[in-house]
Amino acid sequence: MNPTKLRLKKERLLRGRVTPARVTEVLSDGRGGFVRRELDPAAWRRDQAADYAERVKQARRKLGMTQDTFAALLGVPRGTLRNWEQNHREPSGAAKVLITVAGHNPQAVLDAINA
Repeated sequence: MNPTKLRLKKERLLRGRVTPARVTEVLSDGRGGFVRRELDPAAWRRDQAADYAERVKQARRKLGMTQDTFAALLGVPRGTLRNWEQNHREPSGAAKVLITVAGHNPQAVLDAINA
């Protein structure tokens, strides 16, 4: 498969537009090794999407912002933010990074806004 097609496939997976054919979880066996466990791809995809929906809500709440204000900060329409929070869509790119930072360190985001 050529690199361009591979990159596009990866992007569709990361954006949640397709479900992977296989998902393998790798866990420690507690003795210095690991064990692999096959997961249901559709269930894994739902869990990932639900996790992001919750992260978006928590990040916005930690910042003490309304949907309108948080959407403006991210540079997206309020409807897009609502879709993320209601688990209809998943953020990508810079929005995903900013949401992660806001969830872990909301003060850093507020300081950057006020700088």
